Amino acid sequence: HLCEVLKGNPAVTNLDLKSNSVQAQGAMYLSSAMRANTTLKVLNLNNNRLSDAGAEHIAGLLRANSTLDKLYLSDNAIGDGGARFLGPAWGVNTRLSLLDVDVNPFTQEG
Repeated sequence: HLCEVLKGNPAVTNLDLKSNSVQAQGAMYLSSAMRANTTLKVLNLNNNRLSDAGAEHIAGLLRANSTLDKLYLSDNAIGDGGARFLGPAWGVNTRLSLLDVDVNPFTQEG
């Protein structure tokens, strides 16, 4: 239901899903919905156990969405694999001014 609201609701500009166990599957649905959203500016996904698989879905969102300004991904068990998806996607997204990935176990290699 949330994903349907995101697709067609121009009033939603800030979405805080912190600590909601979104996980990788939820990230997949959210990413799909966000591709059609043109109003969301801030998305907080802190502490949702996204993992590398979820980070891959979020990277797809970053490549496709041109309105998101701030994305919070702290404490999501994103390792080097996930960081390898997010880094290039952030480079493609010219609108995003903040990508918070604090408290994730990736290294400089990611």
